[in-house]
Amino acid sequence: MTLEEFATRSAFARPDLRLSEQNARISGRLGFDYDYSKDNPTERLLDPRGHGSDSGKMPWHPTFSNRSVYATKRNPGGRWGRDFQGNTFEPARGQDTDYFREYMREREPNVRIVR
Repeated sequence: MTLEEFATRSAFARPDLRLSEQNARISGRLGFDYDYSKDNPTERLLDPRGHGSDSGKMPWHPTFSNRSVYATKRNPGGRWGRDFQGNTFEPARGQDTDYFREYMREREPNVRIVR
């Protein structure tokens, strides 16, 4: 993906919209948040909620992480983890936005946000 394509696609992510509006707006764009060609076949199985691996997760996804092939030193993404209380996510600098918090409440209610 070129930088121009990245900038164009990331413009679709509108943190000023409620999550439900955002989902409705992009619902027809299969793969908008993921590059399925980069998906790791060994991690392709989905959990009961439909989540797959982070391998092909795009940088504008709310939980873009260091597990993505698009993670770089300049844009490392957040970090998934686990501790004695359960699953955790440590957002990268600039990732902890109102939109991110709403996404986590709606989609990842059992994941604790850590610093």
